Amino acid sequence: MWAHITVIYSFRDSARIDAETVQAIESVLASFERFDFALTTVECFRSPRVVLYLAPEPAAPFKAMTNAFAMEFPDTPPYGGVFDEFIPHVQVADEEDVEIRATIEADVGPHLPIEATTGEVELVEHGPDGWRLRRSFRLANSGPRGRFTASTP
Repeated sequence: MWAHITVIYSFRDSARIDAETVQAIESVLASFERFDFALTTVECFRSPRVVLYLAPEPAAPFKAMTNAFAMEFPDTPPYGGVFDEFIPHVQVADEEDVEIRATIEADVGPHLPIEATTGEVELVEHGPDGWRLRRSFRLANSGPRGRFTASTP
């Protein structure tokens, strides 16, 4: 999977994503505009394994999208409803190892913050060959470069 910030996982099975579901996704996203954010720090949380991630600031737009999807699709709560709080993140490792964290902080830390703009939400699905893009949904005011873009200072 490419670098991303999850809005909702897990979503409906691919076979259940029909024209009505696509229209509902478009309806949810209609109230969200393109926005800027920065990946600011290397953080971790337990899920039950430890996940090292880059934290976006502000996190509020991602949380608002997640909440909007959870309300529209109550049959697919974020992460199956296992966690009390959704933490927007770009995962960089999924194991606790002091050496790995130190390496990531040393390699990535000097490049933070990473300035970024998001203008699309991608619906991806997992198949026999791994993850693939099923469809992109542009956010309002996305302009010609709607896809998540990032640049380092």
